[in-house]
Amino acid sequence: MFGGGFPFGDFEDDFPQRGGRGKKNVDNSKYYELLGVDKTASDSEIKKAFRKLAMKHHPDKGGDKDYFQQLSQANDVLSDPEKRKL
Repeated sequence: MFGGGFPFGDFEDDFPQRGGRGKKNVDNSKYYELLGVDKTASDSEIKKAFRKLAMKHHPDKGGDKDYFQQLSQANDVLSDPEKRKL
């Protein structure tokens, strides 16, 4: 009857936010501030800053779990070239 598809046209064109296809512009400046590095920092500088802070603030060493998770997220974003340039 409808040909097996959505009967009212192309569903994805009507709702572009569905499906997670678009890239969001994310402000990564908070991650640089959290790790204490410049926006021009190299990968090795980011890695070094993260390791230093992670050793100091790790929950097993008496650090705050939430703060450590923020550090980890900052490292994940800034160490990935695709996520870093968004």
